[in-house]
Amino acid sequence: MSKVNWKPGVTEKVTRRHMEGLQSVIQGLWKEWSEQYVINLRESHSKPRRHSATTPRVGQVVLVTNENAPRHHWSLGLITELKEASDGEIRKAVVRCKRNYIERSISHLIPLEVPEENEEQPENTENDTETLEGRSELSPLNMIQTTPKSKTTVIPSTPTTKADDGSQLNLNHPKDPVCPERSNRG
Repeated sequence: MSKVNWKPGVTEKVTRRHMEGLQSVIQGLWKEWSEQYVINLRESHSKPRRHSATTPRVGQVVLVTNENAPRHHWSLGLITELKEASDGEIRKAVVRCKRNYIERSISHLIPLEVPEENEEQPENTENDTETLEGRSELSPLNMIQTTPKSKTTVIPSTPTTKADDGSQLNLNHPKDPVCPERSNRG
């Protein structure tokens, strides 16, 4: 057999360059995954903390944790006094639970999101109604209005109007007699 001088063609060169590029991308992804993702995953699965990162305040309503009782039996309390440690950080609080005053570590207190009495409530400007905004026009939540007395009114999703005879006319209907140019649609 005779030896043939073989030269790679253009297609093979392009394919090899493409494969080298893919291998470098795969190596970069593997490096990123092994260095960043696994570390972040390990950090995010650390022991969950019950306490809040917010600074406690006097008059704040808190849930007092108790490792010997189920969560639904934990006591509600009101912070009456904050106690600073020698380093100036707040480490403990005196909490009034029912008729008793107890001293607990801040890490055993879970603040509840209860609005304070001195916070001002926003005033409604449109006939004492509040419309849910930031929703799609077709969303059912966009069609609900609430009044301050917690009454709910559902507004129909299809625009309608009353005809002369008292019947409801659908304004989006293709053969609507109110809007003849719509009746020309399919």
